[in-house]
Amino acid sequence: MLTRKSTPDPPAQQTRIQQIMLAIGMIHEEHEAKRKEECDNDLNGHGQIACPACDGGKIRYYIFGSKLKTRGACSTKNCLAWME
Repeated sequence: MLTRKSTPDPPAQQTRIQQIMLAIGMIHEEHEAKRKEECDNDLNGHGQIACPACDGGKIRYYIFGSKLKTRGACSTKNCLAWME
């Protein structure tokens, strides 16, 4: 018998997407501030920010390309992780 993998209910899925979008916005702000501080024209970068979804977690991120694509993952197990 085939079983279906459990998926989060739509409200939980929506909240997770909102948290990821919030984290991406925070990353772009952090990256832009770093670039201005260092007078750096390079669009690529990496770093860490506090996770907006959990207490105490850190999101390690990478930002790259002219379209500023990001990927990131929280240090807390089963928290936020994405790749654009």
